[in-house]
Amino acid sequence: MSDESTAGKYESRLYKLNKPILGYEVLEVTSHAAEQMDIREVTEEEVIEVFRRHREVPGRQPPGRKRMTWNKDKKTRIDVVYLKGKTNLVLVTVIKGPPW
Repeated sequence: MSDESTAGKYESRLYKLNKPILGYEVLEVTSHAAEQMDIREVTEEEVIEVFRRHREVPGRQPPGRKRMTWNKDKKTRIDVVYLKGKTNLVLVTVIKGPPW
């Protein structure tokens, strides 16, 4: 186990969107999502592209959560898990892997 801790390294962030996504003008990136974006090398622009494509992943998600996916290219898929908050679209986590 590493002596280095990531506790406190990642904080929630708010992004004012140029164009609304799902009716929201602000995207809130949770600290967990920020950490996963860093680890998985996913940019804010790629996250926004996933939302713009509106391809929901079928299947069960925890209550209130939804998942969208985007096949970025022949080797890369990016998924976002999000919540619809009262005032912000909340990014819970980001997943990166091979296309489905």
